[in-house]
Amino acid sequence: MFAIALISACSNQTETNSQNEAPSFNITVSAGGEEAEELSTLVDETKEILQSELFQSDLRNFLGSDTEVVVSLGNDGSVSTKSLDDVLAILSGKTDFTPFPSMLSLTGTYYDQGKKYKGDCVNDEGKQLPCATYAFVQNHSNEHVATHGLMRKAKNSEKELLAIEIGRTINNRFRSQNTVEKSCAINTLAHEWVHTFSTGNEHVNYFIDTVSGEMPESQKALPLASYLIGSAAQCSWLQNKAVIDTSAEAYGQCMAVFGARAFNSARCDKFNNGDPVELRSDLPEPAI
Repeated sequence: MFAIALISACSNQTETNSQNEAPSFNITVSAGGEEAEELSTLVDETKEILQSELFQSDLRNFLGSDTEVVVSLGNDGSVSTKSLDDVLAILSGKTDFTPFPSMLSLTGTYYDQGKKYKGDCVNDEGKQLPCATYAFVQNHSNEHVATHGLMRKAKNSEKELLAIEIGRTINNRFRSQNTVEKSCAINTLAHEWVHTFSTGNEHVNYFIDTVSGEMPESQKALPLASYLIGSAAQCSWLQNKAVIDTSAEAYGQCMAVFGARAFNSARCDKFNNGDPVELRSDLPEPAI
C-alpha cells in the first residue's frame, strides 16, 4: 500500500510557450511513487505544447483559420461546428469557456516488475475495458455523455473535480524510449483535457465526440475537435523534439498517421526511432 500523492501540475512556461493568455491547466495528479512523477511530467509536457505558439501556428498552417471543426455531436445526429480560430480562442482562454479542475489517475494493473501491461483494465464495477485506447472524463453527476466521457466527482477529493482516468498502457507509452510511441500519451491527455472545458460552476461537456446518432454525410469529413487537438499536440511535440522536421509536409504526414477525426492508436508502436512519421502501406487501418 502506498500513499496517494496529490501533485498540482502548474509548472512555469518554457521557451516553447506563447505569451498569449491561456486557461489554467488545472490538473491534479492522484498517484503514488514513480507513477506520480511520471504523470506530473506528462501533464507538464502536454500543457507546455498546448500553450505554445508552435502548436497554434502548426494547426493554423495545417487546416486554415476558417476551416470548420466539429465541436459537438448530438444523439439525434445534429452537429455543432466552429472555425478553427474559434476553437483555438476557447483553448487560449479568450472566451467564457475554461477547463474544469480535474484529477488525473491511472487504472488497470501491470503484469510484473518489467511493467508489461496486462492489456485489459477493470473499472470499479469489475467491467473489463480495453486499455490501449481507454481514457475518460467523469464528473459528479454520473451522466453518460460519450463512449469515453462518463462523468462523476473524482475520488479522494473534497471538492468538485472531474476525474480523468487513463489506462496504464498509456503511462507505459510515456515511459517508452521510442519517442513516437511516447508522443501518443501526449495525444491522449490533450484529447481528454479538451473534454474538461465548460462554462459556469458545474461541468457541462462542450466538446463531445462520441454519440449514438449518425453524423450527416456532408460533415463526416470534417475534423473532430478533441481528436484534432490530440493529434495536433502530438505532432507539434514531435516537431519540438526534432523527430519530424518543420515543414508543412512533415506535419501533415504526422497528422495523417494519427488522425484528425479519430485517434489511430494502433499505429503508436509501428515506428522505430529514426523512422519518418509518415503514411505507409503496412500501417494498421485508420480507426474510422
